[in-house]
Amino acid sequence: MAENWTSALLPIITLVLGAVLTFLAESIRHRTERRERLQDALTARRADAATAFIDAAHESAHLLGRMTPGCPNPLPLDEDKYWLIDSAVAARLNDLALVASSPSLAAARALHGALQGFRASVMSGITYGSNEYWSAYAPVRAARTAFIDASRADIVG
Repeated sequence: MAENWTSALLPIITLVLGAVLTFLAESIRHRTERRERLQDALTARRADAATAFIDAAHESAHLLGRMTPGCPNPLPLDEDKYWLIDSAVAARLNDLALVASSPSLAAARALHGALQGFRASVMSGITYGSNEYWSAYAPVRAARTAFIDASRADIVG
């Protein structure tokens, strides 16, 4: 009789144990997939924010350069364009602050500061293409490269 008891109970215990183990395995797989989806979404958001920031920084520097006296293809002086650094670039910097890593955000802030310095030099009356112009622009170029490198590390991993 005891043998009948174990022969009936063993399949039930095996079935319950199998169901519990299957549930645990599926739960772990689901959490892993969810974590990966969230990481992929964050990576995509970082890429979008970094691209928008670098585009705004590029446009701002480009317009400042074209408004500099002596530019071969000048734009008319437009006070609003002087403030793109404080509007478009700063707005993209705020977006970036939500998703970027600390090194990437620090590099973005350095680029923002370099653009402000370049704007001050342009507003002081430097001549396009002069040594002073390229000296004022060099920190922008270096900060842009550092930001791209830091962002690439965020995105690629």
